[in-house]
Amino acid sequence: SSANNKGILVDDAVRLMASKRFDFFSHRPVKAKGYIDLVPIFEPMSAIERQWNKVGNFVGRERELKNLVNIGRRQLVDKSDAIKARLVLIQAHSGLGKSSLAMQAMDMIRRMGVKYDKEIKITKNVCKDGEQQVPFCVFRQILHDLLIEEIENDSKYDDTEDWEPIDDSGSDSSLSMDEALEKETENFNEKRLFDRLYALCKELNYNEELADLIGENMLGLTPLNDTSKKQLPPNELIDFVADAFLKITSESNMVLSALDDVQWMDSLSWKVVQRMVERGKRLLIICISRPIDTSNVSIDQQFLKELREESQLEKNSRFTEIKLEAFTKSDVRKLLSMAFGCEGTCLTDEVCDYLYEQSGGMPYFCHEIVGNMIRKDLLEWQKDGSVDWRSGITDCQKALHSNMNDLLLSRLDDFKSDGRTLLQVCAVLGFEFSLKELLTVQSRSRRRIRPKQIEKVEGVLVKADKEGILVEIFQGGANTELSATDGEDDDDHDNNQANENNDFAQKSYMFRHAIWRKCLLGTMLEERKRELHKTIATKLGGDDITEVVEPRSAMKLFGHWRDSGDLGKATELAIKIGKYLDGWLLLKQSIQFCTEAIQMWKDFGCVNGEDGESVAGMSSKILDSITPDQLNSLARLHISVAKNYSNIRDAVNSNIFYENCDLILSTPAVVAKVEDRSVFFVLYSGRFSLLYIGAIPDDGLILQMEIANKFVEQAQIHGDPVHICRALSMKSLTLSRQGKFEEAIAAQKQLEEIYHAETLCAVLCQEYSCDHTAQNYGYSVLWYQVLGRSEEAMLQIDFILEELMPQMPEKNMHNTIMILYPVLFVLKEIGMARKAEDVFLKHIYDCFYKFYGKDSTTYFLFIYEPLRVLFRLARYIEEGTCEDDEELRKLEDWVLSSDIGTYNPLQWGPMCAMGRDPYCIISEICLMLITLRCNGRNDVERRQLLLEKGLEQAQKSTECTQGNPGFEYACKHQNERVVAKFSNL
Repeated sequence: SSANNKGILVDDAVRLMASKRFDFFSHRPVKAKGYIDLVPIFEPMSAIERQWNKVGNFVGRERELKNLVNIGRRQLVDKSDAIKARLVLIQAHSGLGKSSLAMQAMDMIRRMGVKYDKEIKITKNVCKDGEQQVPFCVFRQILHDLLIEEIENDSKYDDTEDWEPIDDSGSDSSLSMDEALEKETENFNEKRLFDRLYALCKELNYNEELADLIGENMLGLTPLNDTSKKQLPPNELIDFVADAFLKITSESNMVLSALDDVQWMDSLSWKVVQRMVERGKRLLIICISRPIDTSNVSIDQQFLKELREESQLEKNSRFTEIKLEAFTKSDVRKLLSMAFGCEGTCLTDEVCDYLYEQSGGMPYFCHEIVGNMIRKDLLEWQKDGSVDWRSGITDCQKALHSNMNDLLLSRLDDFKSDGRTLLQVCAVLGFEFSLKELLTVQSRSRRRIRPKQIEKVEGVLVKADKEGILVEIFQGGANTELSATDGEDDDDHDNNQANENNDFAQKSYMFRHAIWRKCLLGTMLEERKRELHKTIATKLGGDDITEVVEPRSAMKLFGHWRDSGDLGKATELAIKIGKYLDGWLLLKQSIQFCTEAIQMWKDFGCVNGEDGESVAGMSSKILDSITPDQLNSLARLHISVAKNYSNIRDAVNSNIFYENCDLILSTPAVVAKVEDRSVFFVLYSGRFSLLYIGAIPDDGLILQMEIANKFVEQAQIHGDPVHICRALSMKSLTLSRQGKFEEAIAAQKQLEEIYHAETLCAVLCQEYSCDHTAQNYGYSVLWYQVLGRSEEAMLQIDFILEELMPQMPEKNMHNTIMILYPVLFVLKEIGMARKAEDVFLKHIYDCFYKFYGKDSTTYFLFIYEPLRVLFRLARYIEEGTCEDDEELRKLEDWVLSSDIGTYNPLQWGPMCAMGRDPYCIISEICLMLITLRCNGRNDVERRQLLLEKGLEQAQKSTECTQGNPGFEYACKHQNERVVAKFSNL
């Protein structure tokens, strides 16, 4: 190789010696010094090229290839500084050559960069089946690789002043010197990664705390600072990952990023792609996918729709869509001619037609059949210069294989029985697997792997790699837990052999094509597959997972438990994975994953031929046969989905899952044996919340009262103060909604005798998402005010602010606003607007943006800005301090805009019981602005607009609050403080 020709070319002798480790592309023979005959030349194929099924004999796709290369050329050589990013989506069914087309185009674009002496940064990554709910599944690896490459290429990271020599005085004596050195190196490398992450945050104007969260949750690093009190803000992470990618690659003349199998890409990775398309320059993203279903919730269908519309309107739009079909007969002829080394015209029509009919024009099948024809020497040159079937070939021999599966099966016959069995285990492990996983499953004990066993396993894998069934990938990392030994004593094994085996265990493999894995799975009986899945889950799962930290392995383990038929284990793990996704605020992804876990129970009955009645879509026979623990887990899975639907304001689906949960817990005979009765309480609480916000019709609050009384009765029998507190809070809240404020306060008094925030708050939040008991203290302030007991109301306010709030979780914004909302309005009404504003900013407004950021959301976020404006204006009026005319005009523009003042019942319903509906807030803001105008400048037209909007909002407020005894405080304020003043105006 040289500066101008950076590739490597070898002759046939080198190719033969290296053929166990590399595949090669063949080039036309060349004349070389010292050789009489022309010398065959071969080019080593990189690991990624092998992994992506790049073929040496690329044929067809001329139009699509030309289109891709032209797009790359424009991104590379266009002199415009503002050339925007481009997204190409290649769609086709499996086996039609999507990846090969992408690799061919990328190779041509790369060579174009060499020709024009321009640097092209290329990244290639593959999405994996089963990772649709793994946050940033593909960009975890992309970001890690970019950071590592940048560190290795940057001279400032070569300085090892921070390196500290190993101090073995207090080290773990169980570690060898080599192991200790490797551990020190690993720690040093982690520090360098964090240093670069901190620098990126600073360069891109992100909070440096984000570096710890990214390092821990995306890159698997040990954080340098405590992250336990920090929340992951998904939208900020999306922006950072996109900005970091663009920043790190900004020195290149062009960036070419390819993502394969994006039908399995998670929604956050899709969002990163979207940001990169919107913000990138001289960037070409090639996404390769099987046909994307419109029901795929991971991709933003609206974004895809906008790109498609843009591509139809603009000649050089940001988006190009390519859909591949099967090969034509002409393509098949070209492929065979290149493989056989002859002109296409030399091939007889009989041979070409036969190949086309057998393959159906499917490129991957064509390559396999052609390879088989060459290996079995089925063709020969005829005397007339044509290429036809070899003489003596029978029709039976000529009938290569009736379909793709038969051809692959014949290739598998080249392996011995134990080799085929090992490949079946590989197929059950997954599309991609590590040697460590395979050895663990194959071993009889958990830690001892004999060298001969490793050698035998590796021999099969090497052959499978050579046959094009598997592709080997070497991934460095921490030492494996496996060891190799010839005897029973660990101390007797050879350390060098162990290190070599550890190197083996860091390797990973993947199937070269999904067709191979499907074929292998098809050779197995269902019972055998279930047994293997159970063995894999048992050996790889180890002890029960208490908390999901690494979602990839957890979801893979879930799949093995599910496919083993152990739905109980699968369901337990699904609940923990759902909690992990909830922690990322990925509520839709959590819903999708948990719904799929519920579906496996429905499918299980169908697979096993269970007839008869169904309960919530599941066979009643299945439900009658499950254990109490399985029933508990299944019910909690339904509750998890119902809660998240409620959190995204989909009350209809939330109610469906609560009702299904109720049916499940009401039907099976085993329900009486469920020891943990708290599942019933969580169900009662969830259904009550839906009734309370008006999502479910409940005339006269009959259902609410019925659930509350049942809950109190069952909780007192259970005896746990956590559930008794929740039950009493439900009862008192229902009594207040009926206008029975004295009885509501009596229930509140009972609650106060039991509740202690320092011991019960965290458990209540864990069981019920929020501390509803603490929220009741806020409601009780209104009840005291309605009854004219102002001193008791103020005592309750002091207790809330001084004793209760310090015990509440800062990051639970929904819980905080539910406690403080009634308090804020009572403070405002008694002339303490400044205190109300301070409390609101400290505990709610500033806290939300501190933990979550501008692009995040929470249930009551829509009212944050109106509240901020209301309390500010109230303070201005109380203190007579506002003299900023420009600020008032901006506030007027804001409140008069059309998007302010439109709300749905699920938003204003709960707020009426909390003391003020949103229409009343907007109406009062208009009233305050009119008042401030009278004190200063006077603009008749603007005053009239404010008057009209305020009166309109006041009328809507009246419609919301009148006629409901539970809204007395809100109604009284609205009539006396707002409507009356508008009447005077």
